[in-house]
Amino acid sequence: MEEKKQIVFLEPWPTIMVYKMARMLKKKGYYTVSIRILESDKSSDRFYKDAFDEIISFNLVFFKIEPKNILPILSSVMRRMKSMFKAWIQILKLRPYIIFARATPSWPCKWTKILFKKYPVVYFTYDVRSSKASPSKKIMTEVHKIPEFELKAEKFCFEKSDGILCTGGEGQLDYLSEEIFGKGFKVKNEKLNFYSYCLKDFLVPINKDKLSKKDKEIHTVYIGSVGSIGLREDNYLFEQFKSIINQGIHIHIYATLNTATKTSFVDSSTEQGKELLQSKYFHVHPPLGPQEIIKEISKYDFGLLLSSVKIQGNYPIYSIGNKISSYLEAGIPCIYEEKSTMINRLMKHYNLQLPFREKNLKERLKKLNYPLWEKKIIKAREDFLMEKQFPRLESFIEKVRKKHNNSYKERGEIKL
Repeated sequence: MEEKKQIVFLEPWPTIMVYKMARMLKKKGYYTVSIRILESDKSSDRFYKDAFDEIISFNLVFFKIEPKNILPILSSVMRRMKSMFKAWIQILKLRPYIIFARATPSWPCKWTKILFKKYPVVYFTYDVRSSKASPSKKIMTEVHKIPEFELKAEKFCFEKSDGILCTGGEGQLDYLSEEIFGKGFKVKNEKLNFYSYCLKDFLVPINKDKLSKKDKEIHTVYIGSVGSIGLREDNYLFEQFKSIINQGIHIHIYATLNTATKTSFVDSSTEQGKELLQSKYFHVHPPLGPQEIIKEISKYDFGLLLSSVKIQGNYPIYSIGNKISSYLEAGIPCIYEEKSTMINRLMKHYNLQLPFREKNLKERLKKLNYPLWEKKIIKAREDFLMEKQFPRLESFIEKVRKKHNNSYKERGEIKL
């Protein structure tokens, strides 16, 4: 019996996009492995086992990497030595056909490429920190507290990985920061633009019993990752949320807890947090599982797809993110950042353009022919499916694998 090809995904914490990719690969007969760095909610493991044959976790506790946390980090590592040793033993038994190392952060991806150079490693650019539209290097390091070694790791991964899986649109990698990468930097690796598509099993029927049907008010919903730090005071979402609730539009928040470390989506100790939480139009709900959340948010009118960082300059924004597929799966239109080039292009393709503008948002939403938009959403989500796009992913895996093996031949090393 032929041994299954092992597809390994390294992530700081589990994500729904990787789940969808792994589930398709598993159905196609691959052996899928999830390697996680941080401790995650154990109750979600049952869900992720549908996509992974094997789950390996180092079970580390989240800490922001900064000088004041050095001792807690070392203490935590010492306490987790047993689980770390067990994880390494499991990893050393693997024989990956290919490894997908997901950012951010990028430094674990860098070390994956260094330590496992025998195997093809794809840099999975879930988020690109260093684009021309991002803040300056000084702001990233001093204000957003992103370590300089993390920015260097991102550059290393773009240069040294065997392939790049980019979740943004065509052209995203043409706008990398010259301050970080230097002028004229070009990505030469094999690359694939692959969005977080809808999964057929996640699609729910259009909800005809909307909350707005009962109170005659507009209800929007925001779903998003929290990690372990929640919204910081410099998060641009505060400003946008405030603009929406000031127009008498409800916002419902469902946070996705990436790690086992519990945190609040909005810090009630900050002035921004207090202001939001005191509004009758701002509602924070308990987190739900990746599939349960789709049915839950179908009762709202619109999904919010807004930027957490104020977009700088006039550079095009090619990132897509997971939210767009979740809102389509739930059968609701999404209000998105006006400067998001690729999202706007995608929504234009499906005739679902609804860019966020602070002025007169409520009036614009009331004028929509909502039943017509629901019909367009049904058509769009049937086209925007992972099942339709999967052959591109499989072809990319083979190209990266072949290129990696050829480079081994050229250096006179053993072929995998």
